[in-house]
Formats: sequence, structure tokens, C-alpha cells
Amino acid sequence: MSRYIIPIMLAVLFLLTSCDNPVDSDDEHAEAEGLVLVDAGDTILTVQNAQVSDTLEVVLDEAVRIYEVIFLDGDGDQIAEEEFDDDFSLGWTVSNESVLSATQASRWSIEIAGLQADTTALVLQLLHLGHPDFTTPEIVTVVR
Repeated sequence: MSRYIIPIMLAVLFLLTSCDNPVDSDDEHAEAEGLVLVDAGDTILTVQNAQVSDTLEVVLDEAVRIYEVIFLDGDGDQIAEEEFDDDFSLGWTVSNESVLSATQASRWSIEIAGLQADTTALVLQLLHLGHPDFTTPEIVTVVR
């Protein structure tokens, strides 16, 4: 009996590794490793290699600003929106919501408004089926 175990195990291993599994092929998608935050065409800050390039500054009592979020791959190149199917969405958290308000403006943009002069942190995420595929470090946000 034991002399059949190894050939059976090898046959099963061969079948599992050689066939195309549709579940695995659905999991292939763009891998975000950074992002650019853009305001009216101007780059406000970049997140790459777990480093945030700048502080986000928000002016109190100024009109709500809409920031576009552009995700980057490991080389720092923009990932085309078409790479993200309907299973992807933008996510965020604000550490102190009495200082800063953040709401969805469109699929890949966020409305941000200062509520009181202070400092807080904003974290942006690329969500895939509700779980984060990419999360920024805390983006220091100063409302002045």
C-alpha cells in the first residue's frame, strides 16, 4: 500500500500545479504600492515606499477641496483606472474627525474640509472586495 502513496501524491501535485484555476486567475490585478494626491491638476503629495512626501495643508473655512487619488505601481508609474474593476474602491480614515471631514466625491476622489484649526492624520486605502490591498502611512494633515 505504501508504495502507491508517492506516485498518487505526485500525480495530484502535478494536476494541481498544471491546470488553470479560474479562482486564481481572478485574483490577478494591479498591485498599488503608492499614490499621488492631486488638487486641480497639481500634485499635492506622493506616497511611495511607505514614505509621505509632504504634509497636507487644509485652510479652515475655505471651500471644500476635491482631491483626486492616483495609485502607483512599485516603479512609481501610474496605474490606469481601467486596471481596477468594480471590486476596487477608495477607502480612508481620519484620526480626529472633529478636525477634518472627508467624504467620497467620485470613485477615485475625496472631498476634504477643515472643521477646526489643529493637526490630524489621514490614511488612504485601495480596497479590494472590502479589504485593504494598499494602505498609506499616516498623512499628517494640518488645518490652519
